[in-house]
Amino acid sequence: MKTYRSDKKGYSFLLALTTFATAVIIALLRFLLEKLEIMYPNLFEKERSVPEIIIYTAIIVFFAAYVIFAVIFLRLWHRSLQYTITSTEIISQSGFMTKTKQIMKLSAIQYFTGISLPLSAMSSFNFIIVSALGGTMAMLFLSDEDYREITEILRRNGKT
Repeated sequence: MKTYRSDKKGYSFLLALTTFATAVIIALLRFLLEKLEIMYPNLFEKERSVPEIIIYTAIIVFFAAYVIFAVIFLRLWHRSLQYTITSTEIISQSGFMTKTKQIMKLSAIQYFTGISLPLSAMSSFNFIIVSALGGTMAMLFLSDEDYREITEILRRNGKT
């Protein structure tokens, strides 16, 4: 029996992507505000104009959503990903608020699909989708070493 966990590099890469996306959205909102000030200067004669209030509120909402999602939710969810392979079954456990546990018999596996994205050594974007009659199981954000090891176990299991 061996237990695999999601690789920390996967979380770091997802965090970098969400940080970049949030920064782009906030920059675009600031750019929109500047363009509105140029196009409609009479709207901005008051100290706090309606467009300023709306755009700054949107920036605060996006930043708060980023903090809640990327820094809190994503970290806890990513830490909860755990996969155990025994001699007879694969067990997948995930979730921090609602726990999910899937158990799949190795003998029931029909096929599996391995997905390894470019630069997976840096991003840990290695996924294995295991399919059996009536269900599938996804193993997410595996390190390169774990990805190769699990695919080899599943490949050997298919030969018996």
